[in-house]
Amino acid sequence: MINPIIFSFNIGSFVLALRWYGVLVMTGVAVAAWIASREITRRGENGEALWDMLIWVLPAGIIGARLWYVVNAIYGGNSFYLQNPIKIFAIWEGGLHIYGGFVLGVLAMYFYLRQHKNGYVVISGCDSANDFAWASNRSSSQFHQPGIVWSAYQLTMGHSY
Repeated sequence: MINPIIFSFNIGSFVLALRWYGVLVMTGVAVAAWIASREITRRGENGEALWDMLIWVLPAGIIGARLWYVVNAIYGGNSFYLQNPIKIFAIWEGGLHIYGGFVLGVLAMYFYLRQHKNGYVVISGCDSANDFAWASNRSSSQFHQPGIVWSAYQLTMGHSY
């Protein structure tokens, strides 16, 4: 298995690690946003609007992904986060779920586009980048959860999540 940590270094007692999962997800976000921005510009609109929206959608998606994971774990009978509530914020220890990221990200996008009145063009431009973003997310899963295969089917290989 590939080491999930590309490199790490210490800053005092804090360890800063660059992980493959984060690099691949952010690469997927950046490339998908670039593709969508170009598509929006090709349609004669302001492609920069997508980058402005991403400032709101990306953090909302990360928060949603973490909350979905935590609520799903608690609902499934895992009391770890009830006993250690500070660990809810420890996303570097793992535990993001794509459904929560999608739900809260789309909700943030809805409110942003409603306020800025350019929804159709941005959403239709994002459609062209959606496949790349999903493929990037699936490939990054190889580095943090060895039970996930490329085709997105989960195999249970003795892991207890």
